[in-house]
Amino acid sequence: MKVFISGKMTGLTPQEYGAKFGAAARKLQAEGYEVFNPSVPEWNDRMHDDGLSYGDILINDFRKIMEFDALYMLDNWRESKGSTAEHAFANAIGMKIMYEIK
Repeated sequence: MKVFISGKMTGLTPQEYGAKFGAAARKLQAEGYEVFNPSVPEWNDRMHDDGLSYGDILINDFRKIMEFDALYMLDNWRESKGSTAEHAFANAIGMKIMYEIK
């Protein structure tokens, strides 16, 4: 199963969100999932370096999410406007949603 990780990035340093997303990615991979971590520089930096608006970034996130079977919500997802939108989008299209439990 292919899983897209969603959680708060805005307001955190790259080290903080990178550690949180990375830990979740390692956990999910150990459980046998194929994981996409949007906090990796190859994805996150490109989205911002291209000068995209916040709306365009969300649209690209939604397009990427549609390539996956499930969305994995980090425990801080409700603190993020983007993650809240990703959750609503996944829910609207009937995608499986998994939750980090702390």
